[in-house]
Amino acid sequence: MSDSQPPIPDEQPSPVPPQQPGAPVQSGAPVPPPHPYAATAQSSSGLSTAALVLGSLGLLLGLGAIVVLTAVGGFPAAAVSGLAILVGLAGLVLGIVALVRKQPKGFSLSGIITGALAMVLGISLFGASLVVGVSQTIIQGSGGSESSGGTEGNDGSGGASPSADASGPKGMQSGGVVFGKDLLPVGTPALGSGEPPVPSKVSRDGKTADVLLYVDFRCPVCRIFEETNAELLQQVVQSGAATLEVHPLTFLDKVSAGTQYSSRAAGAFACTVEEDPKGAWPLYRSLLTAEVQPPENTAGLTDEQLIAQVERATGGASAPLKSCIADQHFVPFAQAMNQYTLSTHVPNAVDPQLQVAGTPFAVVNGVPFTGAPNDAAAFRAFLVQQGIALPAQ
Repeated sequence: MSDSQPPIPDEQPSPVPPQQPGAPVQSGAPVPPPHPYAATAQSSSGLSTAALVLGSLGLLLGLGAIVVLTAVGGFPAAAVSGLAILVGLAGLVLGIVALVRKQPKGFSLSGIITGALAMVLGISLFGASLVVGVSQTIIQGSGGSESSGGTEGNDGSGGASPSADASGPKGMQSGGVVFGKDLLPVGTPALGSGEPPVPSKVSRDGKTADVLLYVDFRCPVCRIFEETNAELLQQVVQSGAATLEVHPLTFLDKVSAGTQYSSRAAGAFACTVEEDPKGAWPLYRSLLTAEVQPPENTAGLTDEQLIAQVERATGGASAPLKSCIADQHFVPFAQAMNQYTLSTHVPNAVDPQLQVAGTPFAVVNGVPFTGAPNDAAAFRAFLVQQGIALPAQ
């Protein structure tokens, strides 16, 4: 017997059974826990895509607000601008959230940038649109608002040519009516079709002042000016101290509920100047009374009612005069003179760049009256300042 032990066979590793497809890998090493952001990193890009879409839509709304502001007006543009701000803000917030959640960085950043740009554009346009909207409301409002609304279409150019069919009546070659000492229109030839008005001649010799007065028969402030100062002006004209040239404008057709009352009233006045010169002054005075002048945003008098008013003011109306008014014969002339007046400078003004700034607009010896329409004392002092001798009070 030998004392030696039998040799111990070398240990062989246990055979590893083959892995079945899809079976978890067997390993002796511990499996690390999943990365806490692994699922997020592989999530969909829905938030970032939505951010980009909303930001782009906000920019489009901002650009649309510009179009609305130009074509429609201030308050509608303000509404579109406000929507652009809200949509842009949504795009900005979603872009930030998507970036934090590790969604596609390109879409997320694009959403943030476009959303921020939409907000900046929207805020800028919102403020501008409100200013424009308030201005439009003031222009179309009542009271003193109308006195600042008469410059619509005024581009400061040399003046648009009257339309080809805008022939005028006798006595309105300048586009207005010059009333002399007898309160009759100063005789002038009729203005031919397409011809620009011929400014009245003034002497400025210190003997007879020239007073220009621009009115719209729809303008409530013109009525206030008339009620305050017409008697004084009539006395001044009858005394021979001044002539009064009245220019009817028509820009307030826009508040006549589609009936073009300003143009029709000015046309009726022009018809009266030609057919019944003696009736021109009393008709002018009557059209600017509270009993006759219609409220804004109403239809105003019909042509038949205008004829009836001419009869009341003048004591009667001839058949040619009635026909002239019913046919709206001088409406194109009145509208052409409105366009011309608001696109050129005041004739014979001391300041050659002076333009009609609204109605009523009074200019004495080439100097505009800047006081309140209902301030009789200020207007009286202004006439004295221009060298007009006034009757005693």
